[in-house]
Amino acid sequence: MCSSDLELEQALSAITHETFGTGDDPHAENPALPYWLHLRLYPLTYDHLELLEDEDEENHPVGGGRIEEDSWSRRLWMSLARAAIGDDVTEDIAATMDPAELAKAIATHHDDDEYDSRILANLIDFAAAARSRGEAESLAVQQQLSRMLGAMAPDTAERLLAFRGGDGRQQRNFLLEASHLLTADVVYQLVEASAHASSRDLSPALLALLNKLAGHAMNSTNGRRAAADTSFRELVRKLIETWDEEDARQHLPELYGSDSNQLPALPDITSSVWVYPPEPERIILMSIESGILEAGTLRAVDWMMARGDIDQLLLMLEDLVDDPVAAVIRDRVYHPRTVSVLLAAEPIDLDTLSRLIPDAGLEAADMLLDALAAAKDRKVRSKLLELLARYGEAIGSEIVVRIPGAPWFVQRNLLHLLGLLPNLPPEFSPEICLSHPDPRVRHEGLKLLLRDPGTREAAIAEAVKAPDQPTLRLGLVSAAEGCPPQAVTTILGRLAGRKFPDDLSALALRAVSEVEEDAVLDTLIAYCRSKRRFLWFWWLAPVSPASIEAMTNLAVHWRFHRRAAPMLKRGGKHKDKRMREAAGSHARLREDERDPRLRVMI
Repeated sequence: MCSSDLELEQALSAITHETFGTGDDPHAENPALPYWLHLRLYPLTYDHLELLEDEDEENHPVGGGRIEEDSWSRRLWMSLARAAIGDDVTEDIAATMDPAELAKAIATHHDDDEYDSRILANLIDFAAAARSRGEAESLAVQQQLSRMLGAMAPDTAERLLAFRGGDGRQQRNFLLEASHLLTADVVYQLVEASAHASSRDLSPALLALLNKLAGHAMNSTNGRRAAADTSFRELVRKLIETWDEEDARQHLPELYGSDSNQLPALPDITSSVWVYPPEPERIILMSIESGILEAGTLRAVDWMMARGDIDQLLLMLEDLVDDPVAAVIRDRVYHPRTVSVLLAAEPIDLDTLSRLIPDAGLEAADMLLDALAAAKDRKVRSKLLELLARYGEAIGSEIVVRIPGAPWFVQRNLLHLLGLLPNLPPEFSPEICLSHPDPRVRHEGLKLLLRDPGTREAAIAEAVKAPDQPTLRLGLVSAAEGCPPQAVTTILGRLAGRKFPDDLSALALRAVSEVEEDAVLDTLIAYCRSKRRFLWFWWLAPVSPASIEAMTNLAVHWRFHRRAAPMLKRGGKHKDKRMREAAGSHARLREDERDPRLRVMI
């Protein structure tokens, strides 16, 4: 047996002896014991031991409790107080300085970088020394520093943590030390203040995550409290470390992802008590920023859509062009079921619906057509027609299938929608609408026929025979751009019988005025001349839209005809300015020699 083993055996025998002496040196009281070359025994001392209850922690401060005169915490607290107030303060005052008063003293110094640097250096030394002493010895120090920094105003904390004239290393060192020592709520306040002071762009989602973890670390039960505290402090330290790198923003998704599995478990959704569930908006933002897409993210998207918060979802995705997570969410939002949710709401959110069409897919067009058939508000119908027109010819066949057997107002809207498309479906002929009993359906059918050069002349001839004014006006406007021969006879006959309203008579006169037929000249003169006469003397017709239009067209197209000249002469001397201007219309047209209405008719 070696000498060290023999000494250990003798020592164990000595400390188990019941009548062992009470002196500092066991060899002095028991000379029978040998002198140990490799071993010394020292008695336990109890003068530094005390029991602290939880409720006594805040009432047992470093600066005012039962601390030995030469204790490390007393000396550091005195150093911090003198750095904050001044070196002329006495030791007793510095050692008993209240944390809140110390925070107020620090707040009174403004624009003094040297002072702030000195305070930070003392805080770093204090926190580092407390961390090296272990949890038992640093408990009161933790409470004291947390009370002081917690009482500090936000602008004071931002002032201390601002990177003025340096690279911010001292500030980050302090945050790292604080993350080990201070309470979670104070650490969160310091991180938020540091982000403001250094213009760091911390997203609301990240701040919300830190705040929730800090709340769990301070207020949850033992098991969850420990897990939340560990996750919170590790997340803060990793965040601070990324601030040393120029590409910190690229590391933030890794930061989220590495800690996502360490977060405290959330309450079970099936539990009878579910307090403060995570908001879907926050889940989606965290997924986008972290680059992590899970089933919970898609459930949050569905939740927001079911709630009708689709506009908010679209705003969140608006600027995320190349983001992979946002692309998956966008595919889920730009979907026919989203359109169905909007159409089921009352009133329909037309602005949000407009942002989804046509990206929501062709299946959504069927839903819009159903909504168009059921819509009672004219504004809604007009907007739905506009949105459906964005699909172009892709929905033409579906529209044609819906026309037969539909109520007249649905047929009218569908025909109007066909008119908004670039081309009509090849399997559809608007001529079938001309036999419809409702004039509004026939009106929309004629509009489609007027678009086709092959059916235009026949459509004009049909329209000028219509009894309803909207269709008649449509035919006369089209005839004014080029009246076919078969329509001239119909128009002149209705003009002769004075079967047009006065405003439509003017439009009809304009439509036929260029046709080189004597019947046209007779009609124009008839509308210029009054029926009153005395022998061979006659008066002009009363001033009206029709008489002014007839005089204008005589001047433009027939002014050199021998029968038109006397009429124009009388019109040029008329007391009404409008009639005089109508008789001289040809003079104004000479300003543009290319105008086709300058053609001379004899």
